[in-house]
Amino acid sequence: GDVYKRQKELIEFLKEFLPLHSSVWLILGTQTQVLDLLPDLIWKKCPEEHRIEIKGLPLEGIAKILEYNQNLLKFREDFFGEIVSKLYNISKGHPLYLRYCINWSSQKDSEVFPALLDDLSPFDEDINNYYTNLWKSLSDEAKKIAILLTTIDFGISDKQILEILTYD
Repeated sequence: GDVYKRQKELIEFLKEFLPLHSSVWLILGTQTQVLDLLPDLIWKKCPEEHRIEIKGLPLEGIAKILEYNQNLLKFREDFFGEIVSKLYNISKGHPLYLRYCINWSSQKDSEVFPALLDDLSPFDEDINNYYTNLWKSLSDEAKKIAILLTTIDFGISDKQILEILTYD
């Protein structure tokens, strides 16, 4: 009801005021364990009664994302509905995990078909498990690079970030 209406309003607002390049996803949110670390300004501008908790993307949202990412995936059009349904069941609508599923599928040499998606582990409601599994899958070299990237300040300005996001 009301939450769905507010969610649709938020999506329309973001589409109008933050047009993004087709390969960029914008996910607004935070994990509950870091809520206490948010600046006071955020609490003042968005008190709890105005926040919208989005549990997961609806089936229609996953269909739109899959349509939007058709250039990444090879699949027969007659499998579209079944692939959307499988991705919904696997990701539980979680945007980050859905992105992982799409990337995983796009790296396959073959056409994506519903049975192929059975190789993906279902999202288990705890994003920390996803991060742990992702970390474990990295090589030692990749882990070192990731640690290095998170500890070094590259001093990228807001203007440079916008240039990167809008680069064609």
